Amino acid sequence: MTVEASYVMALTILALAVMIRASGFQRQKTVDVMNLHCAVERLQYREDERQAELPFGRVEREGGRIKGYTNTDKWKKEIDVKFSEPEEILRKLAAFQKRGGTQE
Repeated sequence: MTVEASYVMALTILALAVMIRASGFQRQKTVDVMNLHCAVERLQYREDERQAELPFGRVEREGGRIKGYTNTDKWKKEIDVKFSEPEEILRKLAAFQKRGGTQE
C-alpha cells in the first residue's frame, strides 16, 4: 500500500465508525418514540390504567386527554391526545333516538 491509500483507508474507516454510531443513536430514539406511542395507545383503550411509566418519560390520563413525554439528554418528544369513547357516543345516540329525536 502506498501512503495515500493508507490515508484514504483511515478516513473511510473513521467515516464508517461515525455512521454506525449515529445509526445506533437514531435507533434508540426511534425505539423510545415507538414505546411512547404504544403507551398512549394502551391508555387510550384500557379503562383500568391511569398512567404508564417509560424508561425516560411518563404517560398519564387527565380527564379526556392523554398526555405523555419521553425525554433524553438531547431531544424531547411530547404527545397530547384527546381520546374518544365510541361506546358512550353510541349510548347517547341510542337514547336520543329512543326519545323520538330526529337529526336535523
